[in-house]
Amino acid sequence: INLSDSLQWATRASFANLEIIGGNMARFRIKSPISLQASENDFLDGDVRKLYTGDVSKISERIQVQRTELTSKMIKILNPYSTLEWNVGGATYDQNSIYLHAFDYKTKDVTLYTDLRWRTQLTSNQMFLVGGSARKETLRSQSVVMYDTNNIPKDDFDYTAYSVFAQHE
Repeated sequence: INLSDSLQWATRASFANLEIIGGNMARFRIKSPISLQASENDFLDGDVRKLYTGDVSKISERIQVQRTELTSKMIKILNPYSTLEWNVGGATYDQNSIYLHAFDYKTKDVTLYTDLRWRTQLTSNQMFLVGGSARKETLRSQSVVMYDTNNIPKDDFDYTAYSVFAQHE
């Protein structure tokens, strides 16, 4: 969008919704971990490339993912030689899964990003850019089988990064 001769703004959004089902097409949740794993004997003619004929509870996996992203960029023309640019974006990632042997796993990841940069033309063949950025990411997960029952450490994390940068061309 060209808001004026000296200000431009653009925004982009995307959304993805994905579901992957492996093995158990009936989409049921196994009540407790299965001690047996699928083997070549569970497939027609002992060939894993052919029809699965074994117990479906041995191979049940279901993964649901939703991802949403939003980015925006604003450019302000300060004069014929200089611009100021601001970028901002964010993304959310939600996953809800049931893996082989009834391991459940849910996670939510949120990422936020921004940067501000000033660009100026020094001479007819020299450009200079200086700026800074910040990124924050937070991931939280849940699992009854892994975390609550088996006391496996969670993979939660918080990540923050700041940067300054300069470029001369």
